[in-house]
Amino acid sequence: MCGLKIATRWHHAVMLDDDPQPGDPSEKKPAVPTNDVPELSPDSLVVGSDATPLALANPVALIQGLRYLQQRIPGFTQLSVAEERSLIRVASLDADFIEAGIRAGSAWSETKGIIGRSGEELRHEADEIRHWDEAESEVRALLKGISAANRKRRHRLGTDILNLYMILGETIHLESRRHLRPHYEAMKRAYQNRNANGRRRRSRTSGRSDQAALTDPARRSI
Repeated sequence: MCGLKIATRWHHAVMLDDDPQPGDPSEKKPAVPTNDVPELSPDSLVVGSDATPLALANPVALIQGLRYLQQRIPGFTQLSVAEERSLIRVASLDADFIEAGIRAGSAWSETKGIIGRSGEELRHEADEIRHWDEAESEVRALLKGISAANRKRRHRLGTDILNLYMILGETIHLESRRHLRPHYEAMKRAYQNRNANGRRRRSRTSGRSDQAALTDPARRSI
């Protein structure tokens, strides 16, 4: 239960106050240092009041909080592609096979002497893996939600910039807007360069496909 809610200290370290009080020193400095991971107590992620109002997260403070969390996750690491490949087969054994093995280890008194762990210890790790699977799923959902929110921001910004570009293009000849011509021309160059780069990428992809068709007998016969 205590791992499911956020403590007041964590809340104030990672979230910004939407309504700072006049003269509050927090108005003069960031809620979380941008250079160091915030120092939080070991029991920071504990039960908090449901009535506590939640402020919207600041991305810089959120990054610091996530870096702090990395230090608290047991065994947290990053694997190379080769290391990932070397682990995946045995790590993906059938769940029924794993369960049967745990029961066999629990029933055999010599299990610990043979593999170094008892059936009870194997069961404990299986339970721990299940809980971390749930945590992994929640983190993936969090990442997906952050990505979706940011994509919507990009779309909103892009829509406004495209509208600005089109309106300037139609009205840049007006005397009152001639001073904006250098900015409009810079936008036009960037927009045209992007389209040209896209056409070149599509052309290269098409060329590779045509070459593959010429060298692949199966594709030539289609």
